[in-house]
Amino acid sequence: MRKLYYFIFTSGEEGVHGLDWGIKFSSQGLGDAVSLDVDYRNLLKKFGFSPSLGRPNEDDDVGLLLLPNNSGISLIFIIPGKDLKERLNTIAIACSIPIDLTFAFDVREVARRIWSANDLMQISRRGSFRPDILIFPDEPAPASEYPFVASSGLIRWPENEGYLSINRNIRELASVHVETPKPKNESSVIKFDGHDKKRHHRH
Repeated sequence: MRKLYYFIFTSGEEGVHGLDWGIKFSSQGLGDAVSLDVDYRNLLKKFGFSPSLGRPNEDDDVGLLLLPNNSGISLIFIIPGKDLKERLNTIAIACSIPIDLTFAFDVREVARRIWSANDLMQISRRGSFRPDILIFPDEPAPASEYPFVASSGLIRWPENEGYLSINRNIRELASVHVETPKPKNESSVIKFDGHDKKRHHRH
């Protein structure tokens, strides 16, 4: 069993920006919620998303959004909801996926294991108990119905791109910002946490 850090981003409950869109809960291991909120907004902006994301058409559907971040991969469950004034909104439950899990399992298996081992619908509800971590079980996900689409042939762990699965459609997302070209004499390395690591690709 593994423990995963996560946070909840929505509107209509008290959080770092009052009742407006913002982080309403985050695992202690993720650090300062205000900084996390800023980083998440910037990540969404990089891929052309507003904080409200896209909302599943049906109340019992769930969307999936995968985006690369500085420490790994964000796997985000997009759950339809309503705020205090009964206006339609979304509840984003964003799980931080360690890199080693992305090598060991495909997106579908990770999403299904998280969904089957944690009551995300209950956790998403305003005023409900929210555990500090989510569980990633050792056992394979059961063969049952899931409210999201994560076909292993269409959605992959992102490197520079992202993926959105919503309303039974899956699409690849490109960053809306153009990266500054590197000097021709610079070797192809990634600087991460102060260390140089050779660029690699997942299969």
